[in-house]
Amino acid sequence: MNEFEREMQEYIEKYARDNCDGDIEEAKRHMLVKIVAAEKENKDV
Repeated sequence: MNEFEREMQEYIEKYARDNCDGDIEEAKRHMLVKIVAAEKENKDV
């Protein structure tokens, strides 16, 4: 695992603890929703 992957894993784990009762898969789903929303917003501009 490279440094970026390690940082992302740590971020997702922290997000899961803070927002998803520790559920990593739920945290990943939240991240995907945020990415899709950001992409849609950029296309509309």
